[in-house]
Amino acid sequence: SKLNTKLGTSQFTNNKRTDAAYPLQNGGLTPIEGTLLTAKDYFGGSWSSASEGYTASCYPLPESCGKKFVVLVTDGLPSTDKDGHLITSAATALSDAATAATALKTAGVETYVVGFALPYGTEPTQLNTIASAGGTGAAYSANDQASLNTALGTIFADILAKSGSAAAVATNSTSLNSSSAIYQAKFDPSDWSGQLLAYVVGTTGVIPTTPTWDAAAQLPAYSLRNIITYKPSTRTGIAFQWPADPAAPTTTEMDSTQSLGASGIGSSGVLDYLRGYAFNEGSGSTNYRARTTSKLGDIANSSPIFVGKPASGYADTIESTVAYSTFVTAKTSRTSVLYAGANDGMLHGFRASDGVELLGYVPSSVYPNLSLLSTQTYTHRYYVDGSPSAADVFYGGAWHTVLVGGLNGGGQGIYALDITDPTIFTEANAASLVLWEFTDRDTDSSSSTNTNFDSDLGYTYSQPAIGKMQNGSWVAIFGNGYNNTAADGSVSSSGNAVLYIVDIQTGQLIKKLDTKKGTSSSPNGTTPNGLSSPAVVDVDGDEIIDYIYAGDLQGNLWKFDVTNSGTNQWGPAYGNSSNPAPLFTARMGTTPQPITERPEVGEHPEGGYFIYFGTGKYIETGD
Repeated sequence: SKLNTKLGTSQFTNNKRTDAAYPLQNGGLTPIEGTLLTAKDYFGGSWSSASEGYTASCYPLPESCGKKFVVLVTDGLPSTDKDGHLITSAATALSDAATAATALKTAGVETYVVGFALPYGTEPTQLNTIASAGGTGAAYSANDQASLNTALGTIFADILAKSGSAAAVATNSTSLNSSSAIYQAKFDPSDWSGQLLAYVVGTTGVIPTTPTWDAAAQLPAYSLRNIITYKPSTRTGIAFQWPADPAAPTTTEMDSTQSLGASGIGSSGVLDYLRGYAFNEGSGSTNYRARTTSKLGDIANSSPIFVGKPASGYADTIESTVAYSTFVTAKTSRTSVLYAGANDGMLHGFRASDGVELLGYVPSSVYPNLSLLSTQTYTHRYYVDGSPSAADVFYGGAWHTVLVGGLNGGGQGIYALDITDPTIFTEANAASLVLWEFTDRDTDSSSSTNTNFDSDLGYTYSQPAIGKMQNGSWVAIFGNGYNNTAADGSVSSSGNAVLYIVDIQTGQLIKKLDTKKGTSSSPNGTTPNGLSSPAVVDVDGDEIIDYIYAGDLQGNLWKFDVTNSGTNQWGPAYGNSSNPAPLFTARMGTTPQPITERPEVGEHPEGGYFIYFGTGKYIETGD
């Protein structure tokens, strides 16, 4: 309503620019150049002219975590110079106004332009030069209230999208000390660049306004980065390097389908671009897409996790051969690392002390779309968009710290890395750092016993849980995610929501728990179901998982009973394996309400447990 008042019919009695109760006063001319320069002074803190409407109360400017913008609504072409003198040449006036918009853009302020109710015969596109110089491309045109509302709505939506942070922050401590820090992932949709910022909080708990470091500015040279990947045909980790002969790769080089195939990277030049090489970036048809802000891609939905000294807190009795405390003591001083997935095709590991990248990992499931990142026509896609999980586990007679992550909308795959010792994060050690991948198809034709795949796996929106089972196995547990019926050559026949329990060392399937709720039980009979992130619960304090809770897209909250040491006894807590029943189904009337977040489990004061969960989703267009 205040905006409607301000844009109401002009009045000439009181010129109260900053009073929401008064409409703007019509000055008779169109001083666009001077207006933009005044805006520049305002944002720059040097505005002081009372004749231009300055009042001391306008400073200090409001603090904001976003960017600064000007929205210029004009009913004509510029007609005066910056001092208010009439200009008879429209071309000169437009040029001068564009120069003022350029000055604003250089100062970090973009300018949107709306031509509103322009005089008859005035071409709205003439204002494009000002909008272009201001960094917003082209001017908008409006002739009435409805079209003006539409133009302003579009502009405000674009402003809200210009700088965002969808991922949660991470901390390096649950208590404040001299090195306590907060880490925030951000992204800029104008070029889909990303940042990971560190703010050292210290003992005061006050978050500084200036970050201690920005990982985007700390990436090593492309040839010096330690980037590893997964070779599907042998299920091993390898360096992310171009093969000497792509048509006949060795056992330590990427498969030919990853390099030159229809789903491959395409060329060594594109691979170098993905590693951060800027040699062929530019705007020409033969150039790769320019990354002027940063080589780090947007970190959108992957919340960063901090991994320092071992912190799982297990009792020494959880494993009889090697005490957990021995592992904690040995790794107390290990390098702390921030891990976050980015939509540049990689999981990144950044040294927490200074933001320098120590490791990059490219999951095999994102290869079909990697080459798109270098194209001039690139539009945003998801790659490694899932939030990883990390925990200490025991296998092979020793303790390890393992990271397990998914891709969200980036693909159908879960990956696992051994991150026990950051000092060995090199490409030469790729085979020992990469543990496994679990995907929707069998990629290893040489093995008849391999089980690290299942066609019911969808896009992996499920954040894995990690722990020990009653049969002694250390495992990763995850839902199958969404849209497992996508026509990609490995389609689920049921669209069911399922839970996977896989061996933490090998990724081999230990147990698949099928809810039997899928496409046929969806409201429209055509949409597949999918299981979201699981919550694991130990009810008797022995640090071994007893129950697993997870929700699905059809509003069902599932409880799985894994209290038995025999895997054939693991299954739904209600109903049976042939006809499972959910613990609860969330509905609004008769309409199921999707559960897409991990449930929270808390003790009831009189015994038993509370299960907390919300409903809704923000995944598809229209959500």
